[in-house]
Amino acid sequence: MAYLVRGDFKSEVKLEAVIKAWGKMKGLLGTFNLAHPTRAKDKGWVDSPRTGVYVLRPSWTEILSAEK
Repeated sequence: MAYLVRGDFKSEVKLEAVIKAWGKMKGLLGTFNLAHPTRAKDKGWVDSPRTGVYVLRPSWTEILSAEK
């Protein structure tokens, strides 16, 4: 998602756009699971101002150092 909004915290991205971009990288990431945005929201990396729309939060950079 950070790639889709170029790191801009004010830009919104629709879930459909995330799923489409994910599909292009399916070989690396596997199949998209709707739990992914829920987990990202729970960890404070994204917010959802309305259904099906997400925005980055400043803490999204924690993803880069998150344990697997």
